[in-house]
Amino acid sequence: MFNWIALTTKRDEEFRAAENLMRQGLESFLPHREVTIRHARKMLTKRKPLFPGYIFVRLDLQND
Repeated sequence: MFNWIALTTKRDEEFRAAENLMRQGLESFLPHREVTIRHARKMLTKRKPLFPGYIFVRLDLQND
C-alpha cells in the first residue's frame, strides 16, 4: 500500500531533492508556479514551490 509522505528539505533545494529522489527510483510531487522577477533591468522567470521547504514522496511503508 502506497502513502504520500511530506518530507522537509533545505530551503531553495526542493528541485534538487526531487531530482535526487527520481534518480533513486522514488516518485515525488513538487507543486510549483512560475514567477517573473525583474532584476538588473532583466525579466527573469523562476520556479517557486508552493510549499517552500517541503516535498511529497510516495512510499510503500511495508517495503521501503
